[in-house]
Amino acid sequence: MIEDYLQLAQEGNEIFVEVELEYVPAVEHFANYQNAQTFLVAGFAITCGGKGNFLERCLACFASDKENEEKAPMVLVANVRLEELYQVFEQTAIHFVKRYF
Repeated sequence: MIEDYLQLAQEGNEIFVEVELEYVPAVEHFANYQNAQTFLVAGFAITCGGKGNFLERCLACFASDKENEEKAPMVLVANVRLEELYQVFEQTAIHFVKRYF
């Protein structure tokens, strides 16, 4: 979990994070209908002590068939959540480059 790496950084370990952003379309299948969603996913390629790990976090989603109405507000939500995480990265001296949707 990202929180584990935050703890390692607070303990003085050098942490490097590469942020990858992606729109992931998916369809949830239910008994009588299908729900098409697009997820705004942040991937974090993390390196600590010569070892790597890859973590993903969904930051927001919207109905795929309502992209024109819902995408922009959900991008704002995702970017606010990224900024909050970036502030914690900065406080713990994690090395990274800010990226936004």
